[in-house]
Amino acid sequence: MKNNSHRFAIHAAGALLCTLAAVSLPGKNKAASGAAVPDQQTLQRIETVAKRGLFQPNWKSLENYKIPAWYQDAKFGIFIDDWLLRTSELVDKYQPQVIWFDWWIAQPAFHPYLQTFSAYYYNRGAEWKKGVAINYKKHGGESFPDTAGVLDIERGQLANKRDLFWQTDTSVSTNSWGYIKDHKYRTANSLIDDLIDIVSKNGCLLLNIGPKPDGTISEPEVKLLEEMGQWLAVNGEAIYGTRPWKVFGEGATKVDEGPFAETKRKDFTGEDIRFTTRGNTLYAIALDWPKGATLTIKSLPTGSAQPIKRIKLLGAQDDLKWSHSRDGLTITLPAQPVGQHAYTFKIAAK
Repeated sequence: MKNNSHRFAIHAAGALLCTLAAVSLPGKNKAASGAAVPDQQTLQRIETVAKRGLFQPNWKSLENYKIPAWYQDAKFGIFIDDWLLRTSELVDKYQPQVIWFDWWIAQPAFHPYLQTFSAYYYNRGAEWKKGVAINYKKHGGESFPDTAGVLDIERGQLANKRDLFWQTDTSVSTNSWGYIKDHKYRTANSLIDDLIDIVSKNGCLLLNIGPKPDGTISEPEVKLLEEMGQWLAVNGEAIYGTRPWKVFGEGATKVDEGPFAETKRKDFTGEDIRFTTRGNTLYAIALDWPKGATLTIKSLPTGSAQPIKRIKLLGAQDDLKWSHSRDGLTITLPAQPVGQHAYTFKIAAK
C-alpha cells in the first residue's frame, strides 16, 4: 500500500432509475388512455383474504404479528454468505486493485466474513503480482485494524498528519452524491484547498460526480473538474507522487477532524501553508495569495531543512529572491499573483 502516487481520483455515482410500468392483466383490455383496466375480480379476492384470517387490514391488528423464529435465528447469515460469494466473484472476474466499503461492514456479524474476504483478496492480489487495497470507514464502528486497510473519511479529513496512508471521499455537491436538479455545488477553490491539505497529511482525495441518466456529466461539474485540472496542470508536481514533510503545514485556520465536517471550517488564507516533498525538493503551497510583498514561512528557520539552492513559483518564469533566518524563510513575491486558488513555491535543495 506504499505506492500511493495517484493522490486524486474521480468517482462517478451510478444512477438508479425506478420506473413504474402499467401492466395489462389477463383477460382485460386497456382503457383509451393506454392504462390497464383494474381487474376487479383479483382485487376482490385480495380484500377477502385480507379480512378472513387472524390479521385484519389495520395497524392495530398488524402490531400483534410475530417475526418468525427462523428469521431471527438467521440474523445476517444468509445475506452475508451471499455477500461473501458475490464480492469474491467480483474479485476473480475483474481483479480490482481497490475495494471500497461503506460503513455497514462495521457490524459485528460481518467481522468473520470480512476477515475471510480480506485474506482472500490480499492473497489473490499477491498471485496477480498486483498491489491491492481495501478502503474502510470508522464512523459506523470498528471494522479493520489500522494497518489492515486504508482508512476512508466521508466528507471530512484529518486535523493532523497520519503516518498511515488514508483517504477522503467527498462529492462536488454538498447535498447529493447522484444527479439532482438543485445541487449545492462546492467551489473549485475549496476542493483544491482540501486536496492540498489532505495530501500534506499523507492522504488522497476520491472525488464524486453524479452523471445524468444518460451518462453525461452536468455542465457545472464539467467546469469544476476543468478548473481543478487547470490548477493541476501547473501545480501537479506538488501533488502527484509526493510524500508528506516532517510537518504538514502552518497557519491559523483549523480543520475540524472527522466525517461530515468539510463545510465547518473557515476559508483558508495566504498564511495557511501546506508542505509536500519529492526527493530533495520541498513544496510550500500557500492556500491563497499572501498579503504584502513577502511571505515568511515560520516552519523553515535556518537549519530546519537542507541548504536552499533556489526557489520558484510554479507557473512563473524567474527564480524568486529569498532570505533565511531563525525566524523562518522569507520569500519576495511577484507584484501580481501567478495563477489562482493556491500557489506553490518550489524549494530546491543544494
